[in-house]
Amino acid sequence: MFECLNLRNVLVVALLIRVGALFAMHDGLSQDTDAYQLLGDNLAQHGVFGIGQQPTAYRPPLYPLVLSAIGMVLVPNTLAIGLAHLLMGMATVLLVYRLAHLWGFKTELSAMAALLVAVDPILLNQSAKIMSETLATLCTTICLIRLTIAGQRKTMAAWAVAGALIAVSSHCRANFLVWLMCIAVCLMWLELRSTRRLWQTLAFLLTAAVVLAPWTVRNWMLLGSPVVATTHGGYTLRLGNNDSFFTHLAEGNGNTVWEPDHSIPPRDPSVSEIQYDTENYSAAWRTMQQQPAMTCYASLLRTRRLWGIVPHKLGPKESWGICSGRYLVGVWNVVIFAASSFGCIVVRGKLYKTPWLWGLLLCIGWTVVHVLFWSNLRMRAPLVPVIALAAATGMEAIIGCRVRGGKSKGRNGINRTC
Repeated sequence: MFECLNLRNVLVVALLIRVGALFAMHDGLSQDTDAYQLLGDNLAQHGVFGIGQQPTAYRPPLYPLVLSAIGMVLVPNTLAIGLAHLLMGMATVLLVYRLAHLWGFKTELSAMAALLVAVDPILLNQSAKIMSETLATLCTTICLIRLTIAGQRKTMAAWAVAGALIAVSSHCRANFLVWLMCIAVCLMWLELRSTRRLWQTLAFLLTAAVVLAPWTVRNWMLLGSPVVATTHGGYTLRLGNNDSFFTHLAEGNGNTVWEPDHSIPPRDPSVSEIQYDTENYSAAWRTMQQQPAMTCYASLLRTRRLWGIVPHKLGPKESWGICSGRYLVGVWNVVIFAASSFGCIVVRGKLYKTPWLWGLLLCIGWTVVHVLFWSNLRMRAPLVPVIALAAATGMEAIIGCRVRGGKSKGRNGINRTC
């Protein structure tokens, strides 16, 4: 079934579908919901990562830096941003194909994994928005490639590059820091008895620390606190853990739209960004301590939303077209999750060994973050490459079982029983 798949065909399909998605949803590229373009334009015009001359660390800097570069090279409009997203999306598809080869997949199966990424509904939707999911997914793929290469070469230089790239990626999404720590703990556990490999782990961590240092020092000097990630964490934690949201859930409205309204007070101009972040963290932890049962329920709900099937409604009323689109995405997710689940069964013990381990740790790290912090389905976007690899493995196994029956040997070299 996969014989007609090759990289050229997948790239053509990816180009057509992603260009079509950008044209169909181009209005999203004119809505700067999270102020990323505002920060990028301010950096290009005033040389300050902030608003006017006021510095900020409220958003991670990497995506605004990309937008700033676009603003300096091209006219910063929807077409320029759409083109940048298209290039990042195409690069992700190409690199997933490369990643699959590194993981032992044959050509056709690598192409299938790349195709699943090319047409993924979450990535298509987010490519038409000024948000960081497109860049974060590209970062995930690059980091997985470098981790795989480091695991194969087992040199200090290779691990140093991997650590540096994950640290850079954390400037796109702070979740990458949790992945970094998961990998570091795993490496220390695996390499505890090997002095040579212990040095490789240290190279991984030290290089990551060096890359993280400039942003941390900058925040210390300009904001008065050595913020490693962002000052948005307190707000995000409080958004998912506040009295209004817990009351909404207690009334049995977990599947309906919750409007934050004024449940989280805006920052008073007299309060510093650091202080506001600290206050939000304190308020969230206080609510969680006062209502432990609702905290557990909300954590389960956040996890379910992160790994959701059907996208959550964005408003109390929606058109028939939007409703139908949500459920079509749900059908896609059911198929992909079923295939990826079967793929995980196929690889079995290899799931806990490199290179599959890196993908598993990515999914675990992302889930751990959103057990506490606000989540929705789009935040799963950076995990799509790993899901696609597992789904391609599962699809190949299912088709192989149906065609041959009995025992089969998958194209990625894994023996399996049907």
